[in-house]
Amino acid sequence: MMIGMIQSQNVHLNGFGLYVKSRAQLAQSHQRQFRRWLSNRRIAVVSAHHALVGQALSEWSRERLYLSLDTTMVWNCFCIVWVGAVYRGRTVSVAWRVVAQSSSAVRLGTIQSVLRQAAKVSAQWFGNCPTGRPRLCR
Repeated sequence: MMIGMIQSQNVHLNGFGLYVKSRAQLAQSHQRQFRRWLSNRRIAVVSAHHALVGQALSEWSRERLYLSLDTTMVWNCFCIVWVGAVYRGRTVSVAWRVVAQSSSAVRLGTIQSVLRQAAKVSAQWFGNCPTGRPRLCR
């Protein structure tokens, strides 16, 4: 299913069904199968995402990377606080946290927890750098 999402460049359940090899014949069968997969509690989404991002960032580390901190409101009831790596005009999320609130103004503790999460991921692909400046640690 991950390969189907990548090939179709679409995250909607109906969008990547054509790229998934399955015995399912009907669109409803594909949707049920995808929903079961997405609701599987044994899949550690954060760990899988960090592994994928870490692999990509290890390839990109030859270039200067910029990190951005942003908040996004969803349905006026959830605020997503996230840190992303800017690469070639796009931002790839590195760490995030979803907060149930109706405002994009978040507490400092929430921002700090997202930054700590991003620091853990960045330590994996840059290594522990005592100077805080990864380019100087090579």
